[in-house]
Amino acid sequence: MAANTPFDSVLGTNFIPSESDVQLINAYLVEPLSKITELDLESNRLQAERDEIFAQIQPYQALLSPIRRLPLDIMERIFLSCLPTQRNPAMSTLEAPLKLGRICSSWRSFAYSSPRLWSRIHISLLHLGEIPEISTDTETDFEGYEIHEWRVEEAMVGIRCHLDGVSEWLTRAESHPLSISIFGCRYSSRLSATLALLQTLLPFTKQWQDLELLVTCDHSVLQEFRQHLKLLEFPLLRSVYLSEVLYPDSPFDPPNPPSPFEWLSTPSLRSLHALSLPSTSLAKSGIHWPILTELTLLGPFITPRDAASILTGCANIVKCAFEVSDPRVVGVNLPESIELRQLKSLSFYEKVGFPVSLYLPKLCDLSFGTECLANILRCDLPGTPSILRGLTTLTLDLFGFTPEAVLECLSYASSLERLTFRALK
Repeated sequence: MAANTPFDSVLGTNFIPSESDVQLINAYLVEPLSKITELDLESNRLQAERDEIFAQIQPYQALLSPIRRLPLDIMERIFLSCLPTQRNPAMSTLEAPLKLGRICSSWRSFAYSSPRLWSRIHISLLHLGEIPEISTDTETDFEGYEIHEWRVEEAMVGIRCHLDGVSEWLTRAESHPLSISIFGCRYSSRLSATLALLQTLLPFTKQWQDLELLVTCDHSVLQEFRQHLKLLEFPLLRSVYLSEVLYPDSPFDPPNPPSPFEWLSTPSLRSLHALSLPSTSLAKSGIHWPILTELTLLGPFITPRDAASILTGCANIVKCAFEVSDPRVVGVNLPESIELRQLKSLSFYEKVGFPVSLYLPKLCDLSFGTECLANILRCDLPGTPSILRGLTTLTLDLFGFTPEAVLECLSYASSLERLTFRALK
């Protein structure tokens, strides 16, 4: 295109060309547009040539990938960092470690042969499947009965695959300590599957280190499971979180359980969190209370006497949360006060009165339930003002007391750094 044209002075303006001007402009554009077409063709040819060369060298470049030469211990660290940090890994291909096995064959081989990747597992009972129950309409109908049998067999195949998956997962952990969490609700048609799952874990009890069992089901399942546990050893068991809620149709009477928790008497246990478990059964279980450092006793079946009896033995407890809500009194001899010299954090929920005074010289974190604040301010727990003076963190029930009671409590807490109001119950 020529360096100078008659239209150079109107470029970038609102100039409106006439018909003759349009013809002249089109004439001037013929040569540059032709050049652009030639350049596009040459560019496409060069791009095709580049793509062909790149396709040839790409496999060689892949051989030079730095991750291929990573030491195995570094690779294991990377894989371990892919695991969830706030919970145990679920049996899902959407997250590690199963997801790591879906990248390539070498990663799958390495992941499946790395025991530490499989030492933690979360099992949801909701994914275990359900065995269909036959309805009254099909009990006398042969065709309907055959359909029911086919559905039962199909459900059992799915359940067996799930149980085999759990067993294979834990087997890959080899001899490493295990962290296992189980959650879910199981009802009448699923009880056999639930028990089968719990029994799948029994061959690995010597590797149990951290156990969370949060289930809602028929008492017979838990009863039979505990019977198996009584005969086994738990040399590595460090932390146990139990929440056993029985569904309404169960004939079991929680305040008088026929089965204690002797299997928790392992000397390695340091942390126990018991929700909705009868305190009487726990108090007689043989648990080594003096070596516990964390204890939680919450639920409707905690009697004041049992709670006091248990706390009396917890000389080295550092963190504790307990609730006294069962008005029954168990006749045991108790001291007037309990000294917990190592306790630093206490969450206390009281509904029916607590019969023993507490001496807590190292307490710095305290949470109050609804009624217990008034008791403390009435000095039902001797030494309380001095306890409040050492607090740095205090949590109070939002609806449990008047502003005057709060101010009275705060007047003792001269070292307080953080105050929280919330609905504790």
